[in-house]
Amino acid sequence: MELKSTDCLSQACATSGVGQMTIFYCGKVNVYDGVSPDKAQAIMQLAASPVQFAEDDPVNRNTNLLN
Repeated sequence: MELKSTDCLSQACATSGVGQMTIFYCGKVNVYDGVSPDKAQAIMQLAASPVQFAEDDPVNRNTNLLN
């Protein structure tokens, strides 16, 4: 894994309110630069919300939602 320096470690990013967001998902680490607090909150709310998957019923040709 290659580590790189980022611009968000500078004083400008510290005073602008943006920073890095690190997400651990499926055994991988993803780091995003320049994430505002509002965007981070929206991502966290999306991640905490329940997911519904559509299940197709080929016999009746309608879609049921699984909870």
